[in-house]
Amino acid sequence: MTRSGLPNPIRLEDDMPVLPEFSFATSLGRGSIEDVTTDIVLIPMLYGMSVPQSLHADDNGVGAVIKTAIHEQGFEGKRGTSLPVETELSDSQGGNNRVVLLAGLGKPQCFDADVAEAVFGKLIDEAIARGATTITVPFIANRMTKTCLNLKGTAHRLKRAVVHAFAKLDGPVALKEIKIYCSPQAKAHIEKGLNAPVDDPTVVDDCCTHG
Repeated sequence: MTRSGLPNPIRLEDDMPVLPEFSFATSLGRGSIEDVTTDIVLIPMLYGMSVPQSLHADDNGVGAVIKTAIHEQGFEGKRGTSLPVETELSDSQGGNNRVVLLAGLGKPQCFDADVAEAVFGKLIDEAIARGATTITVPFIANRMTKTCLNLKGTAHRLKRAVVHAFAKLDGPVALKEIKIYCSPQAKAHIEKGLNAPVDDPTVVDDCCTHG
């Protein structure tokens, strides 16, 4: 670790694949995982908690599939664990093969920027392995973790996870777009994190005290 708290600087290779573009899908009112067409959608879960209410599926059939997978696999949201769940929701290719990736955040008191970056890393690795072209990351407020990492810091760690994953590759990658699902009010803060240099230590230094 560097003194700033960031992992060691990421080495950017000249021949690394072209990074995917970030786009925004703003949520108005109660959101759901059906709202945005995508190949994989991330659903982060704290240890011992249920799927965030704002990400519940409006389609009862889809919700039942997710709940059944959680129960059968004994998924509890422990740090470092993940569970891909295949659904019949629409994907970016016009099919009905969207994957919901449940990712464990661990206990709220142990959540930090490194945990967030590791979760994003799992998402990117899953997307690359499945040949996904579009993935969606929800930025949903959580009162139990908002004092640990704000929107700007979270977005910066997402960017770092993407760059780190792509820096290790030497061939073409199908992933072209990362959609960020958030409220209109959150967009400006998230953009600040995405626009910051990937190894900018100040983003982490102020992540718990600024927007």
